[in-house]
Amino acid sequence: MTVELMNHDTLPEDGDDAPRRSRRSRRLQRHLRRRQDCELNIVSMIDVFAVIVFFLLFGSSISASNLHALKLDIPAEKASSESDTKPLQLTVSLFEEELQLSDRNGLIARLPNNEGQYDVATLSDKLLDIKTRLPDEKHLRLLVAANIAYEHIVAIMDAAREHPQNPDVELFPLIAIGDAAQGGNQP
Repeated sequence: MTVELMNHDTLPEDGDDAPRRSRRSRRLQRHLRRRQDCELNIVSMIDVFAVIVFFLLFGSSISASNLHALKLDIPAEKASSESDTKPLQLTVSLFEEELQLSDRNGLIARLPNNEGQYDVATLSDKLLDIKTRLPDEKHLRLLVAANIAYEHIVAIMDAAREHPQNPDVELFPLIAIGDAAQGGNQP
């Protein structure tokens, strides 16, 4: 909106129009001044959103960790009668003092650590016995405690993949590695 101010040359000579013109020009100037002062301040809105985002991220991380703490086993669709059997959940736990072999039903064997060496041959024999009973099973979990030497981890993984005396037999090629619980005594 543009405001044109009238020149004094074009003003009528009579005095009745002068107050009306000045009132109109003052009203237009006031209106223009109000339009220029109008701003949108979004700084406080940004502060509120920053606080909300922090609490949303913090809350979602807590709820995600709580879901993992529940250890829920969500049932999958069963494709055939072969999948009716429960998985073996074979687990090898590697601690400083011993090596534990367990499945979903509990502890199978405890193999002590003798002078810094684990009994890898006995572990491989036990895994071969399990493989002969359940030839379709391919998964094994390896849970490793803190401060275990890398060479021991590799030796256990090698023994879990193939038997040393019979390298043609593939034992458990799909190995998942995780952290063992503190304390060393798994059920």
